[in-house]
Parts: sequence; C-alpha cells; structure tokens
Amino acid sequence: MKRIPMMMQLALILFCIMAIPMAILTWYSSSQILQNSEHAFAETSLAELNANRELNENALNNLSQNTVRLGGTDVFDRIRPYKSLAELKTNYMNVSKAMAVLKELLNLNQSVDGVYSSFFYLDDANYVISTDRGITSLDRYESIDWLNEALMEQKGIRGVWYPRKLDSGVNVLSFALPLNRLSTATRGTIVVNLKESQIQQYLQSTKSGKQGYLLMKSRYLIQVDKNDSWVLRNIGSAAF
Repeated sequence: MKRIPMMMQLALILFCIMAIPMAILTWYSSSQILQNSEHAFAETSLAELNANRELNENALNNLSQNTVRLGGTDVFDRIRPYKSLAELKTNYMNVSKAMAVLKELLNLNQSVDGVYSSFFYLDDANYVISTDRGITSLDRYESIDWLNEALMEQKGIRGVWYPRKLDSGVNVLSFALPLNRLSTATRGTIVVNLKESQIQQYLQSTKSGKQGYLLMKSRYLIQVDKNDSWVLRNIGSAAF
C-alpha cells in the first residue's frame, strides 16, 4: 500500500488543526451576532412600545382629568330644573344656559387631540346637549342605552372607558363620567368620544412597520391591526 507523503500528512494535520476550530469559531460568532441583533431589536421595539403606551396613557389621563374638572363646575346646575326640551326652550334665558353647557363641551373637545364629539345627558331628561348635534331630543339622538352597561364597570366616583361603534360606523373609545354628588346636586353624565385614529397614532409610529397593537379593557378587545383597521370583540366569548 502506497504511503501518503510526509508533506501531505503535515498539510492534512495542519488543515484539521486550523480549519475545524475556525469553522467552530465562525459558527459561534455568527450565532452570537444574530442573538445580539435580535436582543437589540427586541429592546428597541420594547422601548418604542413603552414610549407609545405612555403617550397614549397620558393623553387618556389628560382627557379624563379635564372631564372631571368640568364635572366639578356649576355649569350643569343651571339646567337641572329642565327635564324636557320644550321646557328648556320656553325662553331665551333657559336656552342660553344650555348653550353655556354646549360651549364648555366644545372647549373640552379642544383640550385633547382627536376628540370626535361629546355630550351631556341630564338624568330623566328627554334631550341631550351634544357637540355634534347641538341641543336635541333624546329620540333624535343615537341610543345611549350602552351607558347602563358601561357604568356597571364604574368603581367609586371615577369615570369609565368604553369601546363602541357609533351609528355612523365610526369606532370610538368613550369616556363616561357621572357627575359627582360630592361636588354637585345635578344628576347626569358627561360622555367624551375619542376617535380610534387618534389612539392608533399614539400606539404606532413611523418605525413600527407592520406591527400590530392590542388594547384590552375589561371584557373587550380593541385591535389595531396591520391594515390600520380596528376590531372590537367581546373577549369573554372570543376564541384565540
């Protein structure tokens, strides 16, 4: 049997000594670089998500605090005696009191970007004062029956956030605040509707790409998906 030349043997041994460790080192380095890149990407995405979440929470808190401050004023006390629209419109003074309420609601809309509309409902009255339809009878305004379900989640004197779809088809996140009996004897509820697109802007940025975000509130899921559309689902019966 012909023997392998010594130089070839040495070359083969040198190759094994150098090539195999080099291959292992290259694989390990590539693996570490990939892991570090994934970690850095995850940290960046998490930091961006946290920043967007804080922006969203601050905006919602500002809106709720502005609503609470409005609820603590005496502007609603001025229309407390008038439970019917006909009675409210009997003279100019009564109408001016209702217009003062409407003006405050319009100012509330301007306090935070993205407010779609707001309204005030006086308990047991047959009308609402709203920024989208003015002073109108209850039967000509969209149903407010959802308030009963929304306020079942109220704890203490704080308002509640409630996702819903308006009759116009627009999805909003509504903040409902019953007037606090500690500050006024008037019984009624202030509702502010924040547009979905505004919350979407808070949760997404130019660097978010095709990421999707979920907002979960109690039994409801609000999803901002890749196609910039929202889905409101009752997660009590949803299958994931």
